[in-house]
Amino acid sequence: MFKNLQNVICIALLSVLCLQANAQSPIKFGFILPKGYDNFNNSDTSAFIELAVFNENQDTLRDLTGSDVYAINGTAQNGIHFNMNVQTISFKPGTPGYANYKKVKLNLIPDSFYYGTRFFTLGLRNLVGVLKTQLNYGLDSLKIIIDYDGKKIGYPILSIADYKLYPNPTRDALYIEGVESKNYVIFNGMGQEIFSGETLNNKIDVASLKEGLYVLKSVTDKGMLIQKFFKQ
Repeated sequence: MFKNLQNVICIALLSVLCLQANAQSPIKFGFILPKGYDNFNNSDTSAFIELAVFNENQDTLRDLTGSDVYAINGTAQNGIHFNMNVQTISFKPGTPGYANYKKVKLNLIPDSFYYGTRFFTLGLRNLVGVLKTQLNYGLDSLKIIIDYDGKKIGYPILSIADYKLYPNPTRDALYIEGVESKNYVIFNGMGQEIFSGETLNNKIDVASLKEGLYVLKSVTDKGMLIQKFFKQ
């Protein structure tokens, strides 16, 4: 009887060892950006985000791993500011489980008239081969911020909801509320720089401007303010 017990224990230990040997090492899947957002210029028609799969031991995947990626409208609307259908991103069994990336194109639609920012969100759903607790950085969504400033300049572009520029139209001066303006540049309707300077107490003197449409760009404590205004 003791010998039989020993055999049972040995078989159990061997089973555990076999399960450990055959177990898939811990997997991580999803967006590669820990900050939870990415930023693109609206004229970047090649813009994309990446999803990746990793596993601890860098061995090959044993199971299909992936999810659907879908767009959630924000101030940027699907079909108007970008074009995205639901996409299935998956990594097949046998794929090396380290530093494997797949791209999701955003298909941004250029717009040279609008200034400021818009955003939408990418979400992950219908997970396969991975649990929600195994998503990279715990993120099942990623915010996509689109800049409409003509070039990517390294400052976050403020939403018009972040500040107030008044009066607009104006005769003599512009005032800024909600952010602290540090300096400014004013452009005419042809995109030519008219003048620039340091902002004094969030006031910008425009009395010398001729009547017409202008664009104000101002570096503030919270990002770049870009807005059109009319000088009477």
